Amino acid sequence: MSSSVLIRSPHSAIWIPGGARHTVYASGVLKGYNAFIDPAASPAALHSCRAITITPLLRELLARTAALPLFYEPTDAIIRMQDVLLDELAAAKVETLHLPMPRDMRVRKVVDRMIEAPSEQAPMTVLASHGGLSTRTLSRLILKETGMSFSRWRQQLCVMLE
Repeated sequence: MSSSVLIRSPHSAIWIPGGARHTVYASGVLKGYNAFIDPAASPAALHSCRAITITPLLRELLARTAALPLFYEPTDAIIRMQDVLLDELAAAKVETLHLPMPRDMRVRKVVDRMIEAPSEQAPMTVLASHGGLSTRTLSRLILKETGMSFSRWRQQLCVMLE
């Protein structure tokens, strides 16, 4: 089981150590990198899931590594590049995860259910009806009260509970 880096924005990523149970969901167009790293080579500092800041150097190292062919000859230059990539991952700033909680009691009923059973991953329609809301109203209220879309809020919850 390899460790992986999931890019979640141009400036941040999620580090998932090898062996950590996780699921990745995406909606819409997704463009990014997912780097799989042998746990034996993974930086010791990265022993748990975390959000990390992606520096311009780290972004370029990930892009350059992703451009390698599936089967490649590990030259000295490639090995040095991968060593620097691992050094940069180990040195990456850990981002503070923040999960604003909505005040609306109907939305709180929905998010409380999500917090109690994070692995359930019920569809938004089911969760909205649990709070007596339409999906449109749930989307509008959670954005208004947390500053995040429903899917972004759910993603942040999953990262925090990992």
